[in-house]
Amino acid sequence: MPINQLNSNPVHTVAVIGAGASGLVTARELLRQGFDVTIFEQSEHVGGLWVYDPEIESDGLGTHKEKRVHSSLYSSLRTNLPRDIMAFSDYTFDSDGGGLNQWPRFPHHTQVRAYLNNFARDFNLVEKIQFNTQVIRQEYETSSSKITLHLSCDTGPNKTFTEKSFDAVAVCNGHFSQPRVPDLSGMNHFSGELLHSHNYRQPDSFKNQRVAVFGVSASGVDIAREIATQASEVYWCGDTFNQFEGEAITDPEQKNLHLFSCPTGADANGNITFKKNTPKPIDTFIYATGYHYNFPFIKQEEIVSVEDNYVSPLYQQIIPPHHWNIGFIGIPFLIVPFPLFEIQARWFSQVLKKKVILPDADEMKALVEARELDLKHRNRKKRLYHQLGEDQIAYLNKLLSDTNEPALSQWFLKLIEECQTVRTEYPSTYRDEKYSNHGPTKLSD
Repeated sequence: MPINQLNSNPVHTVAVIGAGASGLVTARELLRQGFDVTIFEQSEHVGGLWVYDPEIESDGLGTHKEKRVHSSLYSSLRTNLPRDIMAFSDYTFDSDGGGLNQWPRFPHHTQVRAYLNNFARDFNLVEKIQFNTQVIRQEYETSSSKITLHLSCDTGPNKTFTEKSFDAVAVCNGHFSQPRVPDLSGMNHFSGELLHSHNYRQPDSFKNQRVAVFGVSASGVDIAREIATQASEVYWCGDTFNQFEGEAITDPEQKNLHLFSCPTGADANGNITFKKNTPKPIDTFIYATGYHYNFPFIKQEEIVSVEDNYVSPLYQQIIPPHHWNIGFIGIPFLIVPFPLFEIQARWFSQVLKKKVILPDADEMKALVEARELDLKHRNRKKRLYHQLGEDQIAYLNKLLSDTNEPALSQWFLKLIEECQTVRTEYPSTYRDEKYSNHGPTKLSD
């Protein structure tokens, strides 16, 4: 049995896997607690998913692994949250922090990347990063609770392999690069193009096409509306629209955008079929259906397992109960990302410092199982167990309480609520509407 938190030796060295937003803020919090931190980043850049790559994979669905493009950004992407609440707590998204006052309130992805680069510079994180270094295997030594990382380093003319041991590891490798493609019946009959949103960049190539976009989360919303500016017809489909009886509802703002029920596959004629709508001939079918959690460096079930896109067991969605010195930062979704990463990172760094005392392993495991049972009774699909949504406020306030910090500010809560209202009322223009609530970030408008 791995060593208990209270009976273990002090933690001195910590590895952070990934130099995206979650990895950077985790490293910053660990440094503030006095740990010796090393960040391993497989690319040559800071920023993780916010590093735009115009290249796409040869396989439009992204299911082949011979040429993996990490980026899932499309060219026009802007945040779906205002920069007031995107900012880290003590590093504003303006000229006093890591951004510029004149940036739009919902910044473009290039501006988010600039903010993260500035964050890494201003908190002296770049010198802690080993770029072009991939973690290929992680081994846990039960007797000492040391963690050895086997590394592939592509920093010279030849790739080299090495290994380093640490007292703790923060897993911050993100979960927006390996496409999730649900099985649909009869898609072998479909003669059009299949694409996952991971490999979508611009709408121009869909001019005068009939396009189906499957998925109603953030990327599905943006891509369906953007493609509708070029395509002849867009059928935006998903479970959310199953409530509509008969033929689909046409979007009042974009007359060629139709809200369709969930697709069920393709018929013998190659038409796309739907739960409640008549089959349609389609030129391109786009899966905007999310991504898989993927930890290729962790042996399945050695630390955690991933089943139906649910990572378990994780106490507070961060720590495997029997491996208290490994933290997974950034697993929850449908959240305000940067503040969540920061609060999780601060909590985990204080766990390692033994300022936050964990329940024993069996109690943590029981609490994880109790949460799973509650979600099951609420008819939540397992693949949505990490979805927080409205539950994120209570979740974050619990972590803040554990670290003896005040609860989330009222301006933060009010702005989240206003964003939801405005997005519902103005789905295509919410980023450019006026908002009455503001945070400490300075805005030129």
